[in-house]
Amino acid sequence: MKTVFSVLCFLMIFGFSYAQDFRFGKVSDEEIKQKIHPIDSSADAAILYREAKSKFQNSSDGNWIITTNYLERIKIYSKEGAEYANKTIDLYNSKKQRDKVRNIKAFTYNEKPNGKIERIKLESNGIFDEEVNQYLNRTKITMPDVQKGSVIEIRYTIESPFVTNIDEYRLQEKIPIDKLHLSFSSPKDFRYKTHQKGWIPIDVKTSSTKENMAFRVTEVKSDAVGYGARKMNNSRNFNIDMTVYTVDMDNIPAIEEEPYVGNIENYMSSIQFELSSIDTGKGIKSYSLSWDDISKNIYQHSSFGAELQRTRYFEKDIKKLIKGVSDPMTKTNLIYDYVQEKMTWNRYWGVYTSDGVRKAYKENTGNIAEINLMLTAMLNYAKVDAFPVLVSTKSHGIPLFPTINGFNYIITAAKTADDTYLLLDATNKNAEMGVLSSNIMNGNGRILFQEKQSDWIPLNSVVPAVDQTLLTVDIEDDFEISGKFQQRLSGNYALNYRNLFKDLNPSEWNKKLESKFKKIDISNISFGNLDKTADVVNLNYNFKSSGNIEKIGEKIFISPLLFLQTKENPFKAEKRDYPIDFGFPYHTQVIFNFTIPEEYEIESLPENAILTLEDKGGYKYLISQNGNNIQLSIESIINQAVIAESDYENLKDFFELLVEKENEKIVLKKV
Repeated sequence: MKTVFSVLCFLMIFGFSYAQDFRFGKVSDEEIKQKIHPIDSSADAAILYREAKSKFQNSSDGNWIITTNYLERIKIYSKEGAEYANKTIDLYNSKKQRDKVRNIKAFTYNEKPNGKIERIKLESNGIFDEEVNQYLNRTKITMPDVQKGSVIEIRYTIESPFVTNIDEYRLQEKIPIDKLHLSFSSPKDFRYKTHQKGWIPIDVKTSSTKENMAFRVTEVKSDAVGYGARKMNNSRNFNIDMTVYTVDMDNIPAIEEEPYVGNIENYMSSIQFELSSIDTGKGIKSYSLSWDDISKNIYQHSSFGAELQRTRYFEKDIKKLIKGVSDPMTKTNLIYDYVQEKMTWNRYWGVYTSDGVRKAYKENTGNIAEINLMLTAMLNYAKVDAFPVLVSTKSHGIPLFPTINGFNYIITAAKTADDTYLLLDATNKNAEMGVLSSNIMNGNGRILFQEKQSDWIPLNSVVPAVDQTLLTVDIEDDFEISGKFQQRLSGNYALNYRNLFKDLNPSEWNKKLESKFKKIDISNISFGNLDKTADVVNLNYNFKSSGNIEKIGEKIFISPLLFLQTKENPFKAEKRDYPIDFGFPYHTQVIFNFTIPEEYEIESLPENAILTLEDKGGYKYLISQNGNNIQLSIESIINQAVIAESDYENLKDFFELLVEKENEKIVLKKV
């Protein structure tokens, strides 16, 4: 009995000595001296504790606001983990209301060489405010003296008047979260739906409580002799029935970032609250909106629909531009090129204009909405049916339910003769008509035909991404490889090359190209059509490559794909919890023409092979010889930009076979 009692005492003491106190400022020595994460030893940092407590309050002007108190404690394990010590806070605005951040307080805790703990306070010079656009501000926090071993504590409060549009609560990160607490408290008459995403189960508990709140009330009082009455504003306290939603989670693993993921934040576990209705006492007022409702609200906004109707500022220029042109596609091309060349994007995002299309046109610069709404209006003026398309980019994420904040970008859809749509983004000076950047191709966009009619439209580039490459290869006496490289690129391949090379000096091309490959020297580089978006991009250069030939005795072994060989499978994980995003569908063909030395003959060649990925793609490996010449043709096709995680096993096997094939050798023997 005494032994059992001793063990229990030991466990109680042991547990108490390692119990964490998550109150602000109560960082323990054990947390500061911790060297690696106890569960994930590879973690560069970890969130020891995250807390978000949201509750409704009555503001001084009598309206509801949501006050959220945030607290976060972060441990830095490595130099690379220091990036997690800084914080970015998004604050939304409307013309009449805005989010506010208050009471920012933070400390960095470091262990000194003498073993003492130093606490460094965040000063005002570590807090920066940035205006992203007229609807979004950001407050950035840069913590002081962050180093390997630091513990960071940050506390702040956000007051938001937007009770119908509440930000999602992030429950997972790229680093582990040891403990998390979330509470969301709203009046019982406010009814919210919860929306969850991610693959980690989220247990939401609901309870009821009462909260004493002060409300401003207006009372009418008569004077002492009853000759008059006056209104007086007073504060009265009432007990309000509240619904409290809570989430408590422990040991949340870091999300594993795999190749071809797009925006990993789209797949992190999170929860969001949607206001569905309010019981006003006189009936139920519904707030649940459809995507049609959202589209209508955006269209009716003065900084959207009204801007589409303005034409006088460009009429003279567009009349001159399309004079004598009757073909709709030619008009579209001329107007798209005109806007693309004239206007420069000011790097501001959003679905609403900031200063208006007229001012943007006059100053040759504008935000996303100003440039593409301008393009839409010009096309309609030229009798080309064109419509704005609302987009949520990959960096913005995928909205969980219909919300105005779900979109952050606009493009234009121009109707073609066969009743399809050509998607245009005139803010991108490197994109030809019908080509969208991969960040925009995020599922579907919402096309607005008119104020009360909208629909979903796939966000795809119309022009296929094709890469055609020809290499003429010679084997030198010292068994080095030399040759000529010729490449033609269209669609998103051409867009990517224009983005990479168009603004570089020719002297910088070598460095950029050689950084893509190993053991290669490039010379005589020439590009064609980098500044002509309607044409394919051409790239030519001479190269010398080493490490592709191995000589063993009287035989030589050649890696026939040279520096273009796929050496390892990008898909290594046993399973995948989120889709594979290639950015865009593609079709590549590479042809190698080898001339082998006269004193050698071919002993063996790899066998031809055809691999299929059902309707999602395929791969052809065709090799042949003609005397001292060998020709190898490699063709790769991926038909879908995004492939579901349910197909991951097949995709992984497909690339495994592809890698095996490309690692096979050509064998030559001495005559």
